[in-house]
This record gives sequence, C-alpha cells and structure tokens, in this order.
Amino acid sequence: MYKILDVIKLPSKERKKRIRVRSLFDHDVHHKMIDAEHPNGIKIMITHPFLALTLSHIARSTSKHVGHAVGDALDALIEEGYEFDKLKENPQMLAEEIVRAANNRGIPVKEEDAEKLVEAFKKAAKIAEKMVDDASEERLDALYQALAEETEDPVYILKKNGIDIGPELEEFRQFLAEISGKRSRKSSTT
Repeated sequence: MYKILDVIKLPSKERKKRIRVRSLFDHDVHHKMIDAEHPNGIKIMITHPFLALTLSHIARSTSKHVGHAVGDALDALIEEGYEFDKLKENPQMLAEEIVRAANNRGIPVKEEDAEKLVEAFKKAAKIAEKMVDDASEERLDALYQALAEETEDPVYILKKNGIDIGPELEEFRQFLAEISGKRSRKSSTT
C-alpha cells in the first residue's frame, strides 16, 4: 500500500525525499486477511498508511513512531470489537484514539487535530471501499498483486483490473497539501 502513496512528500524541510509508509501490509497479517477473504479487515489495513501520512503532516514528523501510533489506535479499537463499518460510522472515536496514541508515543498532536484525522479517514475509507468493493477471488488477487512489495506501479495494476482510485488519490493529495499549508500542484496551475 505504501507504494501508492510514495508520490506524496513529507512536510520535512530537511528531507525532500519520498515517503514509504510501513503498514500492516508489510506483515503476515496481510496474507492471512487476503487468504481469509475478509474485506473489512483489508479495508482497515488500507486506511492505515493514509492515516499515518496525515499524522506525519499534522505533527510535522518523519518518525517511525507516527505509523506505530496509528497502528496502536487501530489495534486498540479492533480489540474492542470495532470493525471497519463501526469506525466509518464514528470516525471521531478513531481520530481521538490516534491523538491519544500519538501523545503516548511523544508525538506532538493537539486534540483539535482530530478533525483532520476524521477527514483523512473519510477519504481513506472511500479509497479502501473502492479497492475492496468486490471480494471476489479475482479482485483480491489483483489487489494482492498491486500491493506486493516488488510491484513498480500499483495504480496501473489496480486500474487494469477495474479499480481506478486515481481521483480519490488526487483528492487525498490535495487534502494533505491543505493541512500542510501548501497548494497542491493541480490547484496551483488553475
């Protein structure tokens, strides 16, 4: 999943390189979810890097702890029995848990930043739903291929298999530009 987001830059002035967000897709859990054809679990995993990127922009931090804080929050809510649909109904609860987890890890995030995380989750949820709206074996295979570490262009593979998330990714890029106080490339040319 992180390769899809590889084109979105971090807010760090000293590092002008592309971000690679480690997500739950980097772990065996990904394979278990795909094998079990559990679309709600996959949707939660897809939202992780989007939330981590948002948190890194909010906190202006490139620390690996940013992704861990998002993982901590998701793990805590999943352990309490919250699934994707419940999180989608109440994204404020998820955002507050992320803020709490970030602060526990020493990442400076204010409570009012929760609204940005709510918006990020809504946008990420749209992407996740579009990617996993059909839990057929063929669709999950395409998703697995697109998210494999060796895949050079995951967006192309998704699009080739009928999953076009380009507009949603652009919307997310613009959102990150807004919260970073920058204009996106697309809006600066119009």
